[in-house]
Amino acid sequence: MSKRTILTLLAATVMILQAAAQTVTTSNLSREMRGAKINFKMDFTNAEIYGMTEPEFAEYEKDWNSDNPTIVRNCRKAVGLTVRKLYDIGTHKGAAYTLSVIVTKVTDEGFIICNATLTDSKGTVLFSVEDLTGGNEPTFSPGTKLAKMKVWSALVGRKLGSILKKEAK
Repeated sequence: MSKRTILTLLAATVMILQAAAQTVTTSNLSREMRGAKINFKMDFTNAEIYGMTEPEFAEYEKDWNSDNPTIVRNCRKAVGLTVRKLYDIGTHKGAAYTLSVIVTKVTDEGFIICNATLTDSKGTVLFSVEDLTGGNEPTFSPGTKLAKMKVWSALVGRKLGSILKKEAK
């Protein structure tokens, strides 16, 4: 087998595994939610980031505290752009709905794995997806750990938005 064939088969296998890993566990999105403001949150508190806890990573990567808002913003904007005709995703304090993205792991490649939950103001789970990833690695892969996370967070946001959009129909 040629190198190209092996790489193609490997890429196809990875795509299949990634698609299978993302599991929508709850989907009770109603038509009444259309146009609703949804507050977005992204949490790295219990994540394993490049094999470290968040405090360890913050100590290792001095720019973590200044770059973390950009990583969160990239994800939020990507979700919002993908679902813009259905929902208003943003920083809406006091909104009736909250979309929480809980990061569980950031791999050595910067690949973000997370769980996402959409709840109403009473805490009722309306939508949840587990083991969400951003899909395939982009052809442009920046060098620093934080730069990779910025790219992956946007990919995760776009993927989450497309799943929300699909489930809303």
